[in-house]
Formats: sequence, structure tokens, C-alpha cells
Amino acid sequence: MMGTICDRITEYCVCNGLVDKNNIPWLRYCIEKRIATLLCGLPCFIIAVALSDIITAVSFFVGFFQLRKKTGGFHAQTILGCVFASISIEIVFVGMISPILNSYNICIFIVVDAIIFFLLAPHNHPNMHLSAAEAIALKKSARVTVVVLIFVITLSILGDLFSVANGLTTGATMAATMLCTAYINDWRINHETHQKQGQCSFEKSYREDDPS
Repeated sequence: MMGTICDRITEYCVCNGLVDKNNIPWLRYCIEKRIATLLCGLPCFIIAVALSDIITAVSFFVGFFQLRKKTGGFHAQTILGCVFASISIEIVFVGMISPILNSYNICIFIVVDAIIFFLLAPHNHPNMHLSAAEAIALKKSARVTVVVLIFVITLSILGDLFSVANGLTTGATMAATMLCTAYINDWRINHETHQKQGQCSFEKSYREDDPS
């Protein structure tokens, strides 16, 4: 059903000259992201509040989505899969990681997150078709966001606003994890593709050498 909705919106935009045909994959990808965000937003926020508190939940969403939209990350193949994965991962981070955070390990988490973002962001999803210039601009924007986030977290700790620091750190760590997962998934797909190509080449060579 979700796929049909995306297809119809995409078809409408193309037929009315709003988007060039060459940008269909990009448009469909953006529509899927928006729908997934809308479907995930309310239940994820309710779960975050239930597992923590309102300030931590809001800070978590701000930290995660500000970084996610600039760094990219893993995307499920279907919208429903995205919703399920997002809720499951959120439960792990907000329900299990957030409660163990303190001022000391927040510093460790945010430093590790910053290294990941500076080295890997942004992840160029195949349907985004980012040009080299666009990727560089997005990289700079992501790094500025990371620096601002670290500054806000530091001020929050110094100002005894631990819930804010906790939520921002949890959101940033979840975004960093999704970014790493995207690259791991790319490696897995490329590895499987190379294996299949190698197997096909072996079978072809075997058939050519077989005298029968």
C-alpha cells in the first residue's frame, strides 16, 4: 500500500512537470523518507517519553533528526520495515543506553560519535545521487552540526541540565550507529555481489573447459 502511495505521488509530480524523469529514484526516496518519518514520529515520541521523560525525549529527537538528515544512514527496504526498525532501535537506545549515561561516559560517547560523523558522513544513498559538490557541502553542514551539538551538550552538563545532555547524546549515538550500519550493509551487498559474480565466472569457465 505504501509503495502504491509513493508511486502515485511520484507519477503525479512527473506528469505535471514538477520533477524530471531522471530524478524519479531520488523523488521516491524522499517521499518514502517523509512518510516513514511521519509514521515513526508519534509512536517513537510516545515510547521515548514512556522510557525517560519529556525533556530527554525532546532532546533525543532533536539530536537524532538534526544529525540524521545531514549524515544519512541505514534505511530499511520498506516503510513498514523502517517503522519497525526505528521503534526497535529506539527502545534499545532510550530504554537501555540512556539510563546508564552520566557526565563521564557522555563525554566518551560524544567523542566517539564525533569521530564517526567526521570520518563517514554523509552516507550517499544510491537513490540520492549526490554530486561531489553536494556531498562536500553536506559533509561541512554535518560537521558544523556536530560541533554545535557538542557545545550544547557541554553547556547542558555545566548548567546542570543533565536531561538535555542525556537526550542529545542518546540521539547522536543512535544516528552514528545508523550511519555505521549503512556502510556495513553496503559492504555486505557488495560482498554478496562479488561472490555471485565470481561464482558465475567460475561456472562459465567450467562449461567452456568441459569437453562434453
